Amino acid sequence: MPHSCNLISRDEVTEKIEDVKKKSKLTKWWLKFLLISEDHPLVSTYFKSKKEIHMEKLRHIRSGYTYVIHPLSKFRYIYEIYLLVYYILVVYINPLDVGVTYEEIKPIHLMISRIADVLTMIDIIITFFSGFIVSKTKTIELRPFKIAKRYIVGPFFIFDLMGSSKIILYAIIKKRPSILTGFINICCLCRSIRIWTLMKSINKLFMFLHVKSKTTLFTFCSVLLVIFTMHFLACFLVGIEIMRKYNFVASDSRNNSINTNIYDVYPDFTFRSSAYIFGITVPKEYLNEMDTIEDYLFVIFTYVIGKILMISTWLIIALSILSTRSTNIKFQKVLKEVEEYMIQKKLPPNLRTNIISYYNFKYQESYFKEDLIQFILPDNLRKDINLGICKYLVNNVSIFGHLKYEEVIEIVEVLIPEIFLPKDYIIQYGEIGESMYFIASGTVAVYTYSGKEICHLEDGAYFGEISLVMKDQKRIANIHAIETSHIYKLRKTDFQKIFSKHQKIFKKITRGAEKRLKHITRVEELHRKTLFEKSRIESLTSASSQSTF
Repeated sequence: MPHSCNLISRDEVTEKIEDVKKKSKLTKWWLKFLLISEDHPLVSTYFKSKKEIHMEKLRHIRSGYTYVIHPLSKFRYIYEIYLLVYYILVVYINPLDVGVTYEEIKPIHLMISRIADVLTMIDIIITFFSGFIVSKTKTIELRPFKIAKRYIVGPFFIFDLMGSSKIILYAIIKKRPSILTGFINICCLCRSIRIWTLMKSINKLFMFLHVKSKTTLFTFCSVLLVIFTMHFLACFLVGIEIMRKYNFVASDSRNNSINTNIYDVYPDFTFRSSAYIFGITVPKEYLNEMDTIEDYLFVIFTYVIGKILMISTWLIIALSILSTRSTNIKFQKVLKEVEEYMIQKKLPPNLRTNIISYYNFKYQESYFKEDLIQFILPDNLRKDINLGICKYLVNNVSIFGHLKYEEVIEIVEVLIPEIFLPKDYIIQYGEIGESMYFIASGTVAVYTYSGKEICHLEDGAYFGEISLVMKDQKRIANIHAIETSHIYKLRKTDFQKIFSKHQKIFKKITRGAEKRLKHITRVEELHRKTLFEKSRIESLTSASSQSTF
């Protein structure tokens, strides 16, 4: 065990926060609201233990970007739920704006449109101050420059900015150039690409609600996509005619009044777009009414779009899910086999729950054959992989800091990974010690034989070394996992082989083990004495009450 076996300080992060912000309680509360939260539903996907979460909080504070919103914070959790409603409003209202002129817009529509514009402006600002998750590396980016670059270079910024600037431009510029108005309307129409952001929000909502059925998610998103496409195409047909006649033609050609108004024709054009999309025969009345080039282009355009949507939506999205979720599908298949095995063997419910928890923690819902992957690699790459896997462990265990690179590799190669679920015993009092342990992630509790809790150990701590460095010494404490813990085991033979070459490190471990032994023995003696005195008092009290009776 490194240094002394201290209790976990859960106020450590809070103290750091208070050092950074000492202005008011409200400021400190708001800062905690922006930092990573243990309550976020997705936090366990990227951080395996409470210690890692605490270290991420400290990293956020020390970066100096405390004004940046962490993507796994309480704020983002609430904001993601709000975004689901917001994007539904955006993908419905913005295409609808294109189908009506500013002079003919209804007051209720104008009010909702302005609210959507204001909300979009707020969302633009929040996006510039919101960190994001790099999906490929599963890392958190908090640097403002990277955040701004990602948003500005991405497909949404220009359309968000121009699509939400109507309210400002209309207020400032009374006599607006027609082309400018047309350009803004096109940006409003292009904001429909936010449907993909809406799909991502729905996916996150399913994850928040722990709905694991991909079929349910796929069906829900597909139906929503078809409904939105019919809405978009109906607004597109009306809007394209209005923009052509009102914004992109010479002023003298506007003599013909624009009779098209989306409020009157929306149901009709929605039906027509759905008929084209699904390949339904169009009534002759519609064909007879086609007297402009826009009508014919619309029929061709929507029919092609419909066919592409009907065929490619199912194929492309299904193939995309299969390709990106292949390891996830394999995991679900393995998990199904495990469940069938447990049912057939009639295992008790609590054991079934523990087995499922083990698989979820080990594979993180992505199954892969680790032995096969490493089998075909050369020795040098395999060593680098092992070191990379244990990098966090190596950086946090103090004794590794005194070893050379080759010596660290030697230790890493003989470490045996193990996973312990909450309440699992790792070490039991009185056993013969044949190994020591290093905590990669998780928390364990140390108890004396009589049940007195001594301390908690977290990431980077090691234990079990007392029985290895002291002759004929059995285990002197009970140690069990508090949360699901990833722990590496080092056998006694490997320990002696490696550390026998480094007498300074061996003596340091031995001195620490002797102190630990004395501390645990003293705590155990005091606790037993306390229990004896308590038992004696209870016996005297009981005897006195019986005598009185």
